[in-house]
Amino acid sequence: MRIRVAKHDQAVFASYFTNISLSRNLGHDLTNILATTKLELQTMKELVKIPSSEFTQVHQQLLRESVEGGLRSAELLQNIVDIYRSFSHVKQPRYERHDLNELVESFLKTFKPTVSGAVQLEQDFGQEIPPPIVEPRLLKLALFNVLSNAMDAIRRAQTGENPSSPRVCIRTGYNPEKAYYEIVVEDSGAGIRDPQGRLLENTECNRIFEYGYSTKSERSEGLGLHWVKTIIEQFHHGSVRAENRPEGGARIVLRFRSMETEEAKIGAENSQHA
Repeated sequence: MRIRVAKHDQAVFASYFTNISLSRNLGHDLTNILATTKLELQTMKELVKIPSSEFTQVHQQLLRESVEGGLRSAELLQNIVDIYRSFSHVKQPRYERHDLNELVESFLKTFKPTVSGAVQLEQDFGQEIPPPIVEPRLLKLALFNVLSNAMDAIRRAQTGENPSSPRVCIRTGYNPEKAYYEIVVEDSGAGIRDPQGRLLENTECNRIFEYGYSTKSERSEGLGLHWVKTIIEQFHHGSVRAENRPEGGARIVLRFRSMETEEAKIGAENSQHA
């Protein structure tokens, strides 16, 4: 007997596994940040033991840096939690007009402290981009998943036989003729591969956005980039594309429309009445 699972049940299962994946990733990110915070607190603990008569300018500088580091970690903790909370806004998106470059730069300030100092994070922002109407929290969540994926690819490349100089470049742009905005993320990682390590052809690369697909050999839910596809296509009426770069590494292109354009309005109305 063939059992057919209703779409509602599939959505429930997807939500269940998404929550598991989110909890795992959030725990990993918070553990890394808390480890840094603990170091700062230990440094402060040792410094306050020093008698005031022996407290030098060097000690003052160390204390100042430790306090500033602790404050940065606290801010980063809040920002990371806010990013994960973005999932709760899927049911009630709130569209706002934003300067695209400022939005991306604001996100990168949050993301940079999680990046290894060896990784070169480059920005190549387009000029005179008209501010689009977007769901900023969901767009940041999409960026978080894309950049996290790029960092994973770089880590895998560094453990390979010919490690390259770790680099990620984030570009922004606008096409006035077709009225779409673009965020492009390029990395120098291991490229887009299947779980067995085979480099995918560019005609196959978009499979990474499919629900449940993972490029990792270990067990993984494969939800992060699927959420990117959902956020861009369903909430911003755009498209996503992945490809391997000829010089090595991968490129992910996010194209989306301002939610004031006629095509976006029509799409939004259709989704509301569906």
